[in-house]
Amino acid sequence: MVDALFELMFETLWVAPYDRRRHDAVWCEFERCARRAVVALSTVDLAELSGAAAGELGQTLASLTASVVRLDDAGVFSRERSRRAVERVRCICEEVRAECPVAGVAETVA
Repeated sequence: MVDALFELMFETLWVAPYDRRRHDAVWCEFERCARRAVVALSTVDLAELSGAAAGELGQTLASLTASVVRLDDAGVFSRERSRRAVERVRCICEEVRAECPVAGVAETVA
């Protein structure tokens, strides 16, 4: 899943350092959410996740999903790239739901 997030960040929705979109508030929000999701997914064992940690992971992924949808709505990227990003995030969330038995994650990410 971390690999899929890196692909999303550095291939699908990558913005060059000199690109004006880098200053767009919607893109900055996505970048923060994606970085937070990478840290969250790389530091937990989904099979052993419980309680508050599960809820926090669920909220992190829900924020990531919302930020990608806002990118799509704002037209920061082409429709094709935006739709591909939305689909990628939904796949990541489905994979987390499948691997994490805790109800808090499934409910928040759904």
